[in-house]
Amino acid sequence: MFRAIKKAINDLARAIRNRQKTKQQNREQVPRAVVVGAVDDSAQHARTYREKGHSVQRVIAAATIGAFISASVYAYLALRQVRIMNHTYGEIQKQTKAAEQSAYMACLNTQAAQKAFLQLQRSARDSRAAAAAAVTQAGADIQAARAIISFIPRFPKQEELFEGKLTIPFTIRNDGKSAALAYAVRFKAVLVQDSETFKTVAKYDQSSEGRNFGAMSEIPDGSRVEHPTTPYISVEDIKGEPVTAGSPEALTFMTGGTVMVMVYGDAVYSDFAGTHKARFCTPIFGVRQGASHHPTPQERTCDRYGQQQDQYFSMPRIASEVPIEADQTKPVACFKIGRAHV
Repeated sequence: MFRAIKKAINDLARAIRNRQKTKQQNREQVPRAVVVGAVDDSAQHARTYREKGHSVQRVIAAATIGAFISASVYAYLALRQVRIMNHTYGEIQKQTKAAEQSAYMACLNTQAAQKAFLQLQRSARDSRAAAAAAVTQAGADIQAARAIISFIPRFPKQEELFEGKLTIPFTIRNDGKSAALAYAVRFKAVLVQDSETFKTVAKYDQSSEGRNFGAMSEIPDGSRVEHPTTPYISVEDIKGEPVTAGSPEALTFMTGGTVMVMVYGDAVYSDFAGTHKARFCTPIFGVRQGASHHPTPQERTCDRYGQQQDQYFSMPRIASEVPIEADQTKPVACFKIGRAHV
């Protein structure tokens, strides 16, 4: 806009100068004779010239005023645009601060929720630990109060070789604090020489059964019978044949030789806590005076046979879940005005 106005003013000034230059040249070309006769006309031309000069000056003044007005309008519009931009920037700043404040408050809420979650996590861990401890204690209490049937064979005396056979006397005892119900004990005795291999079989020749076996009781009960009968097991060899009391093997066994009798079997019974099935195996042998005994492969086989299988129907249990670990999440950090609040 300024360039157009300036160009118009320059063109107008150039046109006025050209016109004045042309008139000066025309006056110089008039003959001197004519000058005398044209004195009256000179005054008229001078007035006309002055009037035209005033017209040019008025045009220049009007153009200058128009340029000034245009510049003022442009400056006003520019100032207005700057004010609008400043107002828009201020509104953006306000909205940005509001958004930052809202984000900061949301971060604080998240931080509080995380702290509550971690506290809940710790409480769950502590509750699970307390429950596991309670279950462990309850299991220990049940184990301490349950019935425990033990089969106890012993080395025979010479007068305990009944019916001309090699026999092993035994005692059945309830070492627990509760009565055993519906119990059945099955057993077998096998004579094994040092050169033979001991193998267990699932077929038992003898058993002892009953419906109620009181706590801390035993069979035979010497406190109730004046002359209790000693129960015994007839011994057989690894082929299943009975061993007589006068056989060389029996004599070697009775004198502490390299022969032993393996007494094994199982006991099935129940009590207030559940059902129990126990396998047992006991090597019976004698040691001569001054001699020593070393464990044999037959004894190791016997040790591997004995085991306990309990099925509790009232034992409390805790679910086998993955343990809850505390503080599994990273702490949330909230920032405000360049400072961190954790």
